[in-house]
Amino acid sequence: MAAAVGEAAADRGEGEQRDTGHEHPAPAEPVAQSGEAYNTVQRKIHALINGAADVSKWAVDLGADGLEPEDHTLTVDGDDTPLVRLHCAFSPDIDDRARIAFMTRLASVMANAL
Repeated sequence: MAAAVGEAAADRGEGEQRDTGHEHPAPAEPVAQSGEAYNTVQRKIHALINGAADVSKWAVDLGADGLEPEDHTLTVDGDDTPLVRLHCAFSPDIDDRARIAFMTRLASVMANAL
């Protein structure tokens, strides 16, 4: 088992659209919305959504406490499969350097304990 500090899949601000000053063509229309390929992809997306962990209470509690979710995560792997993943949140008063130091130390403690 190994513990490691890593980046979350999404960076802060992902999904926001920025005006780069360049014109972009309009998105192409789906080829065949009623087609089998479209339906297959749609079923896969819905399966991911339905199987996702409900973290809404956690998110509301963080906001109520004035904490900010951290992009870095701590993952404990076993046989190339994540066994545990910690998502942390910090006070806005704690700078990035201190957050990284905390996560790194916690990873070290966990790795030494395993």
